[in-house]
Amino acid sequence: MASRIDLLDRALAERSLADFVRQAWPVLEPKRPYSENWHHEFLAEALEAVAAGEIRKLIVNLPPRFGKSLLASVFFPCWLWLRAPSERFLFASYTAVLATKHSVDRRALIQSAWFTARWGSVVKLADDANLKTEFVNTQRGHMIATSVGASATGRGGNFLVCDDLINPDQANSDVERSNAIRWFDETFSTRLDDKKTGRQIIIEQRTHASDLTGHLVAEQGWYHIALPAIAERKTTIVFPLSHRHFVREEGDLLWPEHEGLAELEESRQRLGPFGWDSQYQQAPTARGGNLIKLEWLTATYRAGALPSKFDSIVLSLDGAFKTGSSNDYSAIVVIGTLHSARSGYAPGHYLLDAWRGKVEFADLKRRVVELYAMWHPHAVLIEDAASGQSLIQELRVGTRLPLKPIKPDRDKYSRVAAVCPTLETRRLILREDAWWR
Repeated sequence: MASRIDLLDRALAERSLADFVRQAWPVLEPKRPYSENWHHEFLAEALEAVAAGEIRKLIVNLPPRFGKSLLASVFFPCWLWLRAPSERFLFASYTAVLATKHSVDRRALIQSAWFTARWGSVVKLADDANLKTEFVNTQRGHMIATSVGASATGRGGNFLVCDDLINPDQANSDVERSNAIRWFDETFSTRLDDKKTGRQIIIEQRTHASDLTGHLVAEQGWYHIALPAIAERKTTIVFPLSHRHFVREEGDLLWPEHEGLAELEESRQRLGPFGWDSQYQQAPTARGGNLIKLEWLTATYRAGALPSKFDSIVLSLDGAFKTGSSNDYSAIVVIGTLHSARSGYAPGHYLLDAWRGKVEFADLKRRVVELYAMWHPHAVLIEDAASGQSLIQELRVGTRLPLKPIKPDRDKYSRVAAVCPTLETRRLILREDAWWR
């Protein structure tokens, strides 16, 4: 027989999403104590407003690992089933792996001993439709997980939830962003069971000015929550149901118990200004031309003043075998990397040697062998495409170089954008008297 405390806890959990999360947390995170912040209460109240139909279109932008996915994609739908077990959810993420992970968490919570002891008579999964990515309860409510590019034919729901529809690693690719947004517009957003009452929730850390949030905020009707890790100005946040006011002063940290100033500064250095402004401050700016700035290339070392040993040394080649004046150069760089400071040398990527020229195939092969003999790199990287393939074959037959063929999986713009944080934080270190500076 349930005690009065158990009955009170159950009543509180049914009434309040925040109370439900507090009680359910140990089920999914048994080794990580629950640490609640005001922004969790704010987001929980916004989701309650979605459940009540007072908000029909919600966008939430928070920094990575600040609890938005667990709260909105896992706890919220399970909580809503306590009140309305016939509701139907369709979830989407940028990969099937992420979508499946959230789905497995939802199912684990519903099937837990804690949940079934309290609401097993209200929410029971059907035996004939209980998969990792798709399950149905006995009241015919369902939760279905899918990913960008997957077919949604025959599937839908009254709640559509997108959780990071664009991969942060691919956000700088116009093609990847366009594909994800087109899939949302033409496929996912059309799957509402009832266009008049259906609700949509977008959970996203900003990655680009033209990401899904940027695409949608111009539309009318979206309730937009965007909370930067560090407040850039005094801001008053009004909770949507209780109308409680919370004031953030300029410089206030969003969740100092979770990430203090030291941790945030470390993230800022790692991501660089663009990544920091996007993912942590929720304020991406458009990338302009001239991505690499001259002032980023100011860290130097003196000739002969190098660490006695690097964690790794690589030789990387971009080859072109035609010598005409209008043809591309072949280019080679040799880079030594220190992952942490050592013997007074700063961590970073030391550009040890650089070469470019318009040479025939045999001369290019000879130059690679000469530079390998000089620096003894751990790996020789050559693009596994077009002219690079024949060079790989030749070097495999005639040498014992540690070749590593590389197949680029993104366009050139995205590949440059990916290394900009390294350059912005001055972790490319150049020899001060080199001719190629």
